[in-house]
Amino acid sequence: MNTQSDFQFFLLWLSENPFIVLVTLFFGYLSIAAIADGFSGHKSDDL
Repeated sequence: MNTQSDFQFFLLWLSENPFIVLVTLFFGYLSIAAIADGFSGHKSDDL
């Protein structure tokens, strides 16, 4: 098992599927933003 070749294969797959990468990044950003918003909005909701 060669991790270097696995990583190169992964990069090749990513370069051939840019739409999947964009969608993954977009949903990742949305979930992080939702979590951060939930933490910041927690205190103001206790009124």
